[in-house]
Amino acid sequence: MGSFVSHNLLPQMADCATLVRETKKIGKVTILALVPNLKGAEKAIAAGARKLTMPPSASRAHSLKNIGKTPEEAIEEVRRVCVLRDSLPLEKRPDVEVGISTAFGCTIEGIISEDWVIEMAGLLAKAGADSIGLSDTTGHANPLQVKKMFRRLQSEIGAEKMGGAHLHNTRGQGLANVVAALEVGIKTFDSSLGGLGGCPYAPGATGNIVTEDLVFMLEAMGLHTCVVSDKQWTLFCEGFGLDDLLQDEKLKTNAQRVARRGEFMPYLREMFAMQNLSQAAKICENVGLPFAPIMRPDQLFDDPHLNHPGATVEVTLSNGVKAQVPTLPIEYNQTRLSLYRDLPEVGEHNETVARELDYSDEELERLRPSLDSSVVAETD
Repeated sequence: MGSFVSHNLLPQMADCATLVRETKKIGKVTILALVPNLKGAEKAIAAGARKLTMPPSASRAHSLKNIGKTPEEAIEEVRRVCVLRDSLPLEKRPDVEVGISTAFGCTIEGIISEDWVIEMAGLLAKAGADSIGLSDTTGHANPLQVKKMFRRLQSEIGAEKMGGAHLHNTRGQGLANVVAALEVGIKTFDSSLGGLGGCPYAPGATGNIVTEDLVFMLEAMGLHTCVVSDKQWTLFCEGFGLDDLLQDEKLKTNAQRVARRGEFMPYLREMFAMQNLSQAAKICENVGLPFAPIMRPDQLFDDPHLNHPGATVEVTLSNGVKAQVPTLPIEYNQTRLSLYRDLPEVGEHNETVARELDYSDEELERLRPSLDSSVVAETD
């Protein structure tokens, strides 16, 4: 909702308490507020926030500029806020979540020790934080790094305290990092409308990942965000001739559609089971909606994109089995580029990558044939 910080430093946040109080009137809304310290937490709780997020930074230089405290002092501040939380009646206790800022790099300090980030996470867990996530404040992260760090985070604090991913798109890797985090079990992501945001105390940091792009990508991947605008719902119903759903007074708002999802989804599944996927994709394309027809591996070649001439090529695997491999869906001068007609050679960097992913020596030995040659091997 906003940040409970000094009005002198960030006058834009001066009316944050008023905003929280007014939003409470909507009902059935969990209000989250950012607080840098105990004083901010006290104000947020008094205004009615039910979840507090705190941003201790792994970068000493950034921490001092951002909240005026060292990382160690910021951890102590989290402990004080958790003591305050525990002193409240159970029904009034807010959740305290922590996002470790500059966890993947800092524009002031440079490379941040991964070991220090994970050590911080352990200390924050002991301080009482309900959940702990990682924040790519300056947009340094890459997908490999995201996977590795979230795996290490879970090993340190346990799955029950795993928080979300706060990602920026400074270097254009924001959505790729979302996919990487999804692959290791992360289900909560921060984003902002239009990609607004950034950190005034992190030079060069641009805004958060764009909410509209994030929702589009997740829905296209078959992951239901329940973030569907009224306009999208109208376009969907009109495109597929679903006048009964469009006129249903109990499905007028997104909140209503989420609440009644179990009632109309079986009907939609039955309808799409009888649809030709190419036709469905065309309808979605015409009205400007995302469409992801691949729900199971056996549906792969029903994808109309892969039915395009030249979309797949035949290769022979090391065991003699012939397989169809998709080419990159890139067109140039109305001609599809077939960039992967040959199996990619396994590079010398594969062992380095495997070690970065914390594979043990025993696992590397087991994988050695596929690391040292271009043989396609199946592994557990």
